[in-house]
Amino acid sequence: SLAAGRERAISDSLGVSPSVVVLARDELAHVVRDNPYPDEPNPRAVHAVFLTEPPTPATADALANALKRAGDTGSSDTAQLSGRTIYLHTPDGFGRSKLAELIVQSGRPELNGTARNWATVTKLLAMLDA
Repeated sequence: SLAAGRERAISDSLGVSPSVVVLARDELAHVVRDNPYPDEPNPRAVHAVFLTEPPTPATADALANALKRAGDTGSSDTAQLSGRTIYLHTPDGFGRSKLAELIVQSGRPELNGTARNWATVTKLLAMLDA
């Protein structure tokens, strides 16, 4: 696949093994259109976590577990799964977010993906439309 080829190229060139997700323009437009947090004024408080694999019931379970664990710490962050995207809302900042940590750095294969803030997501779509 195109994503696997990019992962190998990055690993060979840079010695790191990131998750690569390739989306068609229409898929990215769908992600932008379906943002459940359209009223958030700070585009760096919303992230799209693009999953490397289609979600399964285990994905929903892992997300629910992460939401509960973060909520137990007093976090007000929220997340919603739609298609192959987890929308993550971190009004107090991504870097301080327990929920972001539990999702992005979980090491759970059902949550494996790559996260981009909303400013980057919308800029990528604008570049595709230019």
